[in-house]
Amino acid sequence: KNLDTTQYFIPGLIAMLLIIISVILTSISLVREKELGTIEQIRVSPVTSLELIFGKIIPYLIISLIIAYSILLIGWILFDVQIKGSHLFLFIGTLCYLMATLSMGILISTFADSQQVAFQMAQLMSQLPTVILSGFIFPIESMPWPVQLLTNLTPAKYYIIILRDILIKGVEFDAYKMQLVYLIIFAAVLILIAVRRT
Repeated sequence: KNLDTTQYFIPGLIAMLLIIISVILTSISLVREKELGTIEQIRVSPVTSLELIFGKIIPYLIISLIIAYSILLIGWILFDVQIKGSHLFLFIGTLCYLMATLSMGILISTFADSQQVAFQMAQLMSQLPTVILSGFIFPIESMPWPVQLLTNLTPAKYYIIILRDILIKGVEFDAYKMQLVYLIIFAAVLILIAVRRT
């Protein structure tokens, strides 16, 4: 297998760009409602917290999916990064990852009271863990074991494994199914916490 540096870095770059964009966009969206005072109108309406959260997530999910496939297209045109595995599971993996990152943004928006605070929290929770703990730049195997345990808290780690398995290796679903399960659990837990806080 031809594992040159560009092919190896593109999956990490996709994961990083997506987490930054999706977390920041969603974290600001709900806070804007608080600042404008429209959140009170939403609270007295028959809309449930879960419906409100999904109403905020779905538009950004569509935007983020378009961005994800745009990055893949640019990677193919400029660096000849081809999808060697299943297109369907690439889509499912991207969907699960975006649900996890968007739920992070929604959870941040339940804590923040201003767009500035939400933006700073979103950067802190998305950018730093993705660069340091995801295996994008530093191999996880070479980290001390307490840090290796911390890497389990960033969804980017699992998405990068999925991307490298599908884009570079073209392996079967069994090789990365547990990464998908983790992303689904991660998204579900954060959405439930956000619903409780909302």
